[in-house]
Amino acid sequence: MTTFRAISLIASNLAIVLAPTQWSAAQDAVRHLPQRAATGLYDDPAAHIWGPNSSITAADGPHECTHEVQSELRQVWMKAYGGQWNAVYVLRDKAFMIREPPVTLRQVAAAVPQAERGKVYDLYLVRQAAAWSESLYLLDEWAAYLNGLECDLATDHPHNSIPWQAECCREFARYADTLVRVVRAQAPQYDTTQLAAVIAYQSRRTAELSAREPKP
Repeated sequence: MTTFRAISLIASNLAIVLAPTQWSAAQDAVRHLPQRAATGLYDDPAAHIWGPNSSITAADGPHECTHEVQSELRQVWMKAYGGQWNAVYVLRDKAFMIREPPVTLRQVAAAVPQAERGKVYDLYLVRQAAAWSESLYLLDEWAAYLNGLECDLATDHPHNSIPWQAECCREFARYADTLVRVVRAQAPQYDTTQLAAVIAYQSRRTAELSAREPKP
């Protein structure tokens, strides 16, 4: 497996907001960070954690390790370019980088139709809004669940959590669709091209991984 310095932006040909000179600078910044080597899909996210003060390890699983990777990437991009960014790590040394839109998590939560509010709506869109005002927090959690699901499906790791993870992924896909609608309505000046590309990619992953879910 390649090291994290070789990370590439998925859909970089889909109107990504970074100019070539900026992307080169970002590559340089990432290239100088400490690196670890992964030995397989399950520990892929853990291999890319480089924060010196991190308490996260491979034992915490792909879900929590994904959060850590995305946090580290956010810090790199915000230091390089300023403003608010979010990262969506999708395994195999690839990630999306997206500028945070001027829309809050509470705005998205309010726009989710009652019929689409599932089991994790209260936790992630209501209670977590006290700590996370940024709307792209939804994509952060969705990526963590997707990576956990994919890794568990691909390994001999105990699969008792697979149905729950798959259900969460499908639920987040619905919330992500609401997110785009809210951004387009509340912040028409924000270019949703990259955001929509990320959601489309993660929605495809959700459908493909859900289809592999073991039947009871």
